[in-house]
Amino acid sequence: MKSFHPELNQISIQQSKAGRLPHGLRDEIDEAGKLAVDLFKSIDTETILAIDQADIETQPELILRHAREFSSRGLYSRWLPAFVGGGGGHPLAFFGLNLEMGSRCLALSNLLGPHYVALGLVSATQSFHVLKKITAEINEAQARGDLCTAALAVTEPAAGSDMEDVELIEKASVCTKAEKVNGGYKISGQKIFISNSSFSTWIVGSAFADIKKPLDSLIIFAVKTKATGLNIGRTEKKLGQNASPASVLFFDNVFVSDEDICFAPSQFENKTDYLKSAELLLNDLLSLSRAGVGCLAAGAQKRILELVISKSKKTSEWEQAVVAKIARNFVVSKTIAWEGHIECYSRGPYKDLQKESVYRFLKFCPAPLQKLLIAPLLTKSTYLPALRKKRRESLSLSEEKLIFGWGSLTKEFCSERAMESARLALELIGYDGSLESRELDKILRDLKLLEIYEGTNELNLLMIYKNFIGDNNSAVSIFKDE
Repeated sequence: MKSFHPELNQISIQQSKAGRLPHGLRDEIDEAGKLAVDLFKSIDTETILAIDQADIETQPELILRHAREFSSRGLYSRWLPAFVGGGGGHPLAFFGLNLEMGSRCLALSNLLGPHYVALGLVSATQSFHVLKKITAEINEAQARGDLCTAALAVTEPAAGSDMEDVELIEKASVCTKAEKVNGGYKISGQKIFISNSSFSTWIVGSAFADIKKPLDSLIIFAVKTKATGLNIGRTEKKLGQNASPASVLFFDNVFVSDEDICFAPSQFENKTDYLKSAELLLNDLLSLSRAGVGCLAAGAQKRILELVISKSKKTSEWEQAVVAKIARNFVVSKTIAWEGHIECYSRGPYKDLQKESVYRFLKFCPAPLQKLLIAPLLTKSTYLPALRKKRRESLSLSEEKLIFGWGSLTKEFCSERAMESARLALELIGYDGSLESRELDKILRDLKLLEIYEGTNELNLLMIYKNFIGDNNSAVSIFKDE
C-alpha cells in the first residue's frame, strides 16, 4: 500500500504545470490583479473600517454602491463564458484578483466571490442554458447601471460542513425538500448564512426529493429572489466580513420550472451515472472555491506584512524574527495557493480551458461567432448527457483525489497561517487605536470566517487525509461511527 499520493513526491508540482499554461494566461492573471488594485484606489481604509462598524441591515447602501461600481465595470459577467454572453475571462485569472482584493478587504472581495461560486455550480452541472439566461440579465443590469448578482444557497440550520462530502451528506439533517409537480418542482425549507442573498437577483440552491436520502435525491436549481414563496429573513450578526451580508432564506412551496433545474436524478439514465456526477459536482465546486479561499487568505497576509513593516521599529531581534515569520507565512501561503490553483484548474471542470488550442480559440474568436458556433451545442438539453459523460470519464480516481485534496490543503493551510500572522502582528504592534491596529483588528476578525466557511478547517484536515493518505486506488473512509 502506498503511504501517500505519489505526486506529492514531486519537488514542485507548480514547476511542472506552470510551463504548460497557455501563452498569455499569466498576463491575464496579472491584469486581474491590477484591476483589483485599481478598484480600491478610491476606497480608503477609513471607508472600509466605517463599513465594518456599520449596521448593514439598516444601511445597505454602504455596500451596494460598491457592488454597483463593480457592476458598472462589467465584473459580474467578465469571467463568464463568451458563448453565453459573458466577457470570456479565464477563471484562473481569479488568482490574481483574489490575491489583491484579499489584501485590501476580504469582505468587499466577497461581493464578487460568492456570485461566481454560485454560477460556477451552474456551470459545473453543464446547464449552460440556465447560465445563458442569468448572464443575459446580468448584462442588461450592467448596461443600465443597475445590479444583478447570484447567491449560493446550500447551508441549512442543521446541515453545514456535512453537506460538502458524499459520505457525510448521507448523515446530514437536511430540511429543504423538492417535490415534483407538473412542469417543475416546489421547493420548501430553509437556508442559512447565504452570502449576499439580501441584494441578489438569483439564488442557486440545493434541495432533495427525499430528505432521508439526500445523496440519492440531490436537486440543484436556479430561482429568482422575487419568486412567490421565497422570503429573505434576518441578516446574520457576524464577527467579521460585515460588508458581505449573510441572510436566512425561507422557501415556502417555491415553484421552479423544469428548465431552471440544473441537476436532478431524473436527468440520468441510471443511478450509477447520477451518483458519480453528484460526487464530481461536489468535489469540483468545493476544490475550486476552497482554493479561492486560500488565495484570499494569502492576500490578507500580504496586507498584514505591509502593515508590520510600516509600523514596527524592527530594532530588536525579537521584532525582526516576528516580521520574518509573517513574511515566511505570506510567501509559503502564496506558493501553496498557486500550487492549489494549478492543480484544481488543470484537472477540474475547467481543464479543457488550460489547453493552448482551446485557450487561444476562446480568447481570439469573436463573441458573436462563439455564440453561433458553441452555444447551440452546449445550451441545448439534448447535449447534456454527453457533456456529463465526458466529465465523468475525464479523470481517474487518483486525479479526483488530487483535486479535492489540494483544494482542502490550500484552504486550511493558508487560512491557518493568516490567523497566525494576524495574531503575531497585533502582538508586535499592539492595539493603540491607530489606523494600522484598527485595520489589523478587522483583518483578524475577517480571517476567522475563512477558517469556517467552505467546510471548517477541521473538516478540511480530514479531507487532506482522505485524499492524500493511504491506497489511492480505493476509497479511504474517515467518517465511520466509533
